[in-house]
Amino acid sequence: GSGAPPAPPSATTPNGPAPPPPGAVPEADAQIASLLTAYLNRRLATYKHPIEHDVMVVEDSSASPRARVAARLTKIEKSILMDSLKALEAAAGGPVDAAKAEQMLKASPVKFT
Repeated sequence: GSGAPPAPPSATTPNGPAPPPPGAVPEADAQIASLLTAYLNRRLATYKHPIEHDVMVVEDSSASPRARVAARLTKIEKSILMDSLKALEAAAGGPVDAAKAEQMLKASPVKFT
């Protein structure tokens, strides 16, 4: 033998670096998750009614066709935003601190509207 100690196990796979274990989000990813969480929460806050209201309008046969289409659209939009928040929480290994996220969003040089 060469006398050299064996190399430590590599953190790479044949396809590149190994992904972090579930719930282990690097700091930069955690910051991105916080910013996205704050942005998604802001978007959800712009709607006048909760998603349950949209469901009621869609199912109400006495509602006008225009109101039903509008409610269906906002229901879909809210569902996308809510599902995105759930996916961020899953990626982060738990809930993201909303207050910290909002502070980061306010301090960000990128302005989200």
